[in-house]
Amino acid sequence: MKRKTRLSSVVAMTSLLALPIMSHATCTATGEIPRFSVQTGVGLFESLLVRSSAPGSIATLYFTEDTHAVAAALTAQANHQRVTVVGDAATCGAAAGGIRSGGFVSEIHIAP
Repeated sequence: MKRKTRLSSVVAMTSLLALPIMSHATCTATGEIPRFSVQTGVGLFESLLVRSSAPGSIATLYFTEDTHAVAAALTAQANHQRVTVVGDAATCGAAAGGIRSGGFVSEIHIAP
């Protein structure tokens, strides 16, 4: 009986290891914020573009309603600071007209 219990424990642990690992893909872009806009309507809604300074680079469009992200983005834009923005899009969308979608801002980091 003890051997059967041990064998079931090994089988159970092995099956847990076989479960797929959850992936939380994101869309991350690093560069400056050349454009920030506020859209009014039902509520306050902001969008920002992040673009690398490399020639021909694609801009990534993010959205946010978070006042802390808005303040950080405006500060970075005003001071021409580099940022790294992480969006909740599963992947950075395909570019259309030089812009791709990054989803809603989950993190924003300003380079010193």
